[in-house]
Amino acid sequence: MKITLERKKLLLPLMSALGIVLIVLIAVYAGRNNSKQKFATTITQCNAATSELRFSCYKSALENQYHGTLAGLKKWVEGNTYLSFKGKDASYAIFGTNCHTFYHAVGDIIAERGKDQDIAALVNNCPNTCTSACVMGLYKRNALINNFETPLLSRLWGVCPKGSEHQCTHEIGHILHDKYVFSILRILDDLGNKKYGLEQKKYNYQLSEKPDINTPFEECKKMVPEGELAYCYTGVGHNLFLFSQFATGGYATLFKDCENSTTHKDNCYDFLIYRIGINDAATQFLSHRFDTGRKVCDDAATVSKKSEAKKHCYLGIGGGIGLFLDSEYTNQKITPENIGAIRKDVLDHIDLCEESEKEYSTDCYKGLLGTRVKKLYTELNLHNLIIEKILPDSNNGFEVVG
Repeated sequence: MKITLERKKLLLPLMSALGIVLIVLIAVYAGRNNSKQKFATTITQCNAATSELRFSCYKSALENQYHGTLAGLKKWVEGNTYLSFKGKDASYAIFGTNCHTFYHAVGDIIAERGKDQDIAALVNNCPNTCTSACVMGLYKRNALINNFETPLLSRLWGVCPKGSEHQCTHEIGHILHDKYVFSILRILDDLGNKKYGLEQKKYNYQLSEKPDINTPFEECKKMVPEGELAYCYTGVGHNLFLFSQFATGGYATLFKDCENSTTHKDNCYDFLIYRIGINDAATQFLSHRFDTGRKVCDDAATVSKKSEAKKHCYLGIGGGIGLFLDSEYTNQKITPENIGAIRKDVLDHIDLCEESEKEYSTDCYKGLLGTRVKKLYTELNLHNLIIEKILPDSNNGFEVVG
């Protein structure tokens, strides 16, 4: 009996200590779960914000949530598999899909927190999720921080992660337009400060006294390999599109800039119209407003006085539908229980191309196959007559970026 009592006396402090440890562990676990839930709720709210505010909303959420080291950010973000980027509608955020814009914000934060580190080291902190948006956001902010210095811009393509070359090239086009015209980050930084209280830092947002639309296209030739040139041009066109979202005259203002171009008028029109297809006409198709979507392409061709430009618009529509699906299924695991619903949903989205103007429906399908939809089509064992016809010729390296 004495031994038993003595053992009890010895065990009581131990059990008490274990109980405290258990309570602490439960509290930590609950705290982490609450933190995750709070973050997920905030991201859901950001998904529903107006398109021009989503980037700043995501960035604010990340700034408020993550306080760890720069090296740990990639692991932390990749661990957020519970996040959903599905919004209340099919509209795109300022940089593209919700998922793409979220990871753009991740890259933006990496650039700001690692402003004293070499760009090659910073790239390693980026996941390649949602068409390498993190690297694009990193490049964009890092270039602004360093006043768009030519030696830095000349290095960007060379330090690009393997497999993200088209995305990096696309962002270089963005940056060149930022440098020689005006940085879109000025508008977004102002919005972030006013709406979310994000710190307003001092940057030189405009270097050129006289903005020049020709120079970004010319500089693309110096910054990227010849085979990547079209992707650099898509970046210039995308930047033009971004400014059209804030311009009083919308597209008309930017088309006027293209008209004033002396040496790259066709590239200016074609790649701007391609982006209009991705970010505007495609969202109309996704919302089943097909007449409105077709009108977007008709108007773009009319204003540019280039009927052949419709091809670029419908290629963009297919690409925009594909990027939307990529965003919707970013963290979605395919299981025996949900595969049927996913197959139907992907096929329904693929079939949206049927609503294209007949002459350009194939271009819409080609745009789709330039996205993750091509992989989903194979993995889900889907079947579409037009895709079956063009699938053998789709391995030409074409990729919808940004």
